[in-house]
Amino acid sequence: MIKKLYISLFFLLLISVEIFSQRTFELKYDTILIQKTRTIKIVTTWTHPKFILQFSGGLNIGGMELKSNNGVFRQIDFVTGKNYGATNGLGVALTGKVPVSKKGNFWIDFMGTFNRFNSNFLASSGLGAEYNFTPAHKVKYYIGATSLFSVVNGKASLVNADTSTSRSVTIKSSFRIGYQIFTGFEFAVSNQFGFNLALKWTHVNALLKKNTAVTDSTQTELNDGGDDTSIPYAGFKQFAFASVNAGISFYFGVKTKRYKLP
Repeated sequence: MIKKLYISLFFLLLISVEIFSQRTFELKYDTILIQKTRTIKIVTTWTHPKFILQFSGGLNIGGMELKSNNGVFRQIDFVTGKNYGATNGLGVALTGKVPVSKKGNFWIDFMGTFNRFNSNFLASSGLGAEYNFTPAHKVKYYIGATSLFSVVNGKASLVNADTSTSRSVTIKSSFRIGYQIFTGFEFAVSNQFGFNLALKWTHVNALLKKNTAVTDSTQTELNDGGDDTSIPYAGFKQFAFASVNAGISFYFGVKTKRYKLP
């Protein structure tokens, strides 16, 4: 009887082990979220100026009939109206620029200049337009043209070959209309000021050329209307020159904008 009881318990133990081994256990675990560090990129930009005030000055290089032959003043050329006998000079300019387009590409320019050559003085004012390729960038590239309204005067010293005496001839103030074409760039140091560099070609007397006789032998008009042997110093003479200018620009109305990159 006892033996049967042991056998029964043995089989019962085997069945329990088998059932236990076939049970499915649930494994529970916790999820821990680790926040990643994100880099945010911010871009800072400027708007284009609402007004630019530009000061510049530089070297003027005489061209066409403004300059003398081989850089040497020849009295006979001046007297016969072949050229004005000037070579190089210096000039200064003050320019105000106002944008007329939403993105700031097109501008209206207001300009005043003063230039001095060997024997001529030139004061001009102008109204023009320019196209700015990069108005909101630190480096602003532009091209443009300006109509010029100029007053030219000067003097020349002439030597009498026979007596070796000299006399001065004054070029009376003469009004002319011309133009200027230019290209250049500005480098903005901040949103308030920067530096500028430009190349210019100026033709002062494109319009209103004329010859005028003067009774006083110590005076003459600009006399650029063409060859006329009856009028001293008369000839077809272009008052034109190239310039290399550099200066400072002041910016008004520039705003700073910040954008977050995606």
